[in-house]
Amino acid sequence: MDELHYKNDLLEVLNEKYIHSEQMYLNICETMDCAILYYDHLMARSYVFGKWSIFFDFPITNQKDLSQILELIDEESISRMNEVLFSEKNIKDYDCVICKVSSIDKFLNFEVFFKKSTNGDLLSKIIKVSDVTEKKKQGMDLEYLAYYDPLTDLYNRNYFVKSIQEWIDESGGNNSIISVMIFDILNFRKINDHGGLMMGDEIIQSFGKILKKFASKNVVVSRFHADIFYIAIKDPAGECSVQSICQTVFEKIKTPFHLSNGRDISISACAGVAEYPEEAHTALELLKYAEIALFKAQEYKKNSYMYFDKTILNRFLSSEDTNQKLKEAVINKDFYLVFQPQYEATSNKLRGVEALLRWKNKEGEMISPSVFIPMAEKNGMIILLGQWVLEESLRIYANWMNNYKYPMVLSINISAIQFYHGELVIDIMNLIKKYNMDPKLLEIEITESVLIEDFSLIKEKMNVLRNIGIKVSMDDFGTGYSSLSYLSGLPIDTLKIDKSFIDSVSINESTQVIIEAILKMVKKLGVETVAEGVETKEQFQLLREMGCDCIQGYLLGKPMGPDNIEQLIMKEI
Repeated sequence: MDELHYKNDLLEVLNEKYIHSEQMYLNICETMDCAILYYDHLMARSYVFGKWSIFFDFPITNQKDLSQILELIDEESISRMNEVLFSEKNIKDYDCVICKVSSIDKFLNFEVFFKKSTNGDLLSKIIKVSDVTEKKKQGMDLEYLAYYDPLTDLYNRNYFVKSIQEWIDESGGNNSIISVMIFDILNFRKINDHGGLMMGDEIIQSFGKILKKFASKNVVVSRFHADIFYIAIKDPAGECSVQSICQTVFEKIKTPFHLSNGRDISISACAGVAEYPEEAHTALELLKYAEIALFKAQEYKKNSYMYFDKTILNRFLSSEDTNQKLKEAVINKDFYLVFQPQYEATSNKLRGVEALLRWKNKEGEMISPSVFIPMAEKNGMIILLGQWVLEESLRIYANWMNNYKYPMVLSINISAIQFYHGELVIDIMNLIKKYNMDPKLLEIEITESVLIEDFSLIKEKMNVLRNIGIKVSMDDFGTGYSSLSYLSGLPIDTLKIDKSFIDSVSINESTQVIIEAILKMVKKLGVETVAEGVETKEQFQLLREMGCDCIQGYLLGKPMGPDNIEQLIMKEI
């Protein structure tokens, strides 16, 4: 009897101890920010502890109940979770998976600890569930910053390069094709400068939305910077081909973008294309070659695309070589000037000369101004080059005046970029003072391309020059953007009719009608006219009869050096 009481007392003590231990473990679990599920495979029973009710509104009592978890998580994680919860073969000691639970809008981390027997049979498993939403979102934020462009929500350069390099690695040299396209919005810098950053951002976003619609598993759309966008296509075909995408994009941008300020802005674009493995073998090569093809497309026409090939590469390399030599030449002032005479049509009297820039590189090769002037405008050297032309022209002209006192006009071409330069007027005034030149004998020639920028600003600068006494001439009239009605609002002194009109004036009656109309109109406006590129006596005679004031061209004088101009001046005295 005593032994029975002893065993009973012992059981009560042990039971109290176990209850105390269980309560202790439960209290510990309750203080943790996680839920714990213990599944006993031998007993086929489950037990939950901790914050289980916060994450899930159902109990788990057996293996079958675990399937309820699968109904809550995102589809991408179901396969992994199924493997973790139910697989009993080749089980590790530990596994984990992070899933999104949409019902509570949280990311949960499921950590699973497995207990095995000595022969490898599964005895039990503990599933620890914790909330990692904040950490996950922080990671997603970091990933977003690393791989996305915040303005357009497109991928950035990092992700784009990573993606196409992975495609190349996966291809393993098989027949897979990867096309890379680079899109550029033409004249975007001008829109941005004159419309403001907000307008520029809206245009970038609108263009980005057009491109984003092509994004898919095999099409990656990216914005690198400013107005430069890239698209990579894996195994292009059908609607996801280069031709189809380009045609769609160019068709879409024919409709102006309607901006938040109420303005409608029209844009145009062009694209360069390179392909793997035909031309390139790495991601960076694809980008480089697509960019080279883009340069060629920019020279072609708006809303066009160009494929890279070896011919384009050779031209690009040659252009880059010329570009580098041009920069060195500008710094070293390795240029010279020639001057083409202009004559009054009725009297054949020397009216003046036009200063023309020439460049012979160190190899003795003459580089055409039609090549190096646009190049200087693009690489930013045009300002320095233009300043040198102004200085050298006035220096040579001052020598002529000091020696012969012949009051002829000196015409100097000013590029659109140079005309916008804030110091242009000050530079000219300083040079006039330095060389003691009569400003009425200086003529600044601008092309029609200047007018497409900010007309009010251009008009203001033209008026400033004229108020000083300097003549303003419009060069190459008829080849660009202006019209006859435009002329009435322009503060110009001289209109130069382009050579393309003069070439056919003696053989084409339509050209004669156009030129005659121009001459009659500008004469009423008090504007002097100069015909460029006059090469035959027939052209000269017709232009004089029509009332053209001055003639310039090979018929009366080719561009020549300062010494030859001196001889012409001496004949006039």
